[in-house]
Amino acid sequence: MKIGIIGLGNFGQFAAETLAQDASLEVVAFDANASATLKNVRIVELADVAAADAVVLCVPLSAYSSLLAELRPLLKPETLVVDICSVKVEAEKRLRAGLPDHQNLLTTHPMFGPNSAKNGIAGLTLVVTSTDGEKAETAVQYCQDTLKLKIMRMTAEEHDQEMANVHALTFFIARGLTDTGVETSAFQPPSFQRLLDLSALDKHHTEELFLTMEVGNPYARSAREKFVRTLQEINDKLNKETI
Repeated sequence: MKIGIIGLGNFGQFAAETLAQDASLEVVAFDANASATLKNVRIVELADVAAADAVVLCVPLSAYSSLLAELRPLLKPETLVVDICSVKVEAEKRLRAGLPDHQNLLTTHPMFGPNSAKNGIAGLTLVVTSTDGEKAETAVQYCQDTLKLKIMRMTAEEHDQEMANVHALTFFIARGLTDTGVETSAFQPPSFQRLLDLSALDKHHTEELFLTMEVGNPYARSAREKFVRTLQEINDKLNKETI
């Protein structure tokens, strides 16, 4: 079976090399703006990737519409298209708009990446929000039985609502700590190290991913604004206190 990867950012390279460890798979990859040398992965043109049995989209949400317009006439009807975007409502919307007649679609969110999967992906979670066609279910079964991933199924709305608090809010706070200028102190207690660790999280992802989580998730704004209002209320109360 041939697997095509589109997009060779951090996760695209990670996905390509992880899948290439399976000797039963031929892995090819395309990226319009980057060159990479990956073990057991051939770098090819977009048309060659589109001819694969399954195509995995490892591009930012902002690139979906233009990429799908280019990809659509190249795809075979039986090719499985796999979405791995970290937001699901908008990703599914753009995927179905870009490939309105395609019958084999799988939308997922891998809850891991190159850093968190340094010791392998077995036991890590793959969220699945929709499966169109038998090939999609076969791919999910492969992820569970061969890759040993933990499969969690939910709707796109359920995913984004949960991720607004778990994902978007975490990265929002991390960005706030970074922009505030939190840094190591000779007098820091262990609890302060947790703030430094959270701030460091902001440095380990792309700006495209940050914007996807914060702007692409329709529930992220309300989560951020609730947090900001709560901080303001606490600050206002403290400003009135005396001791």
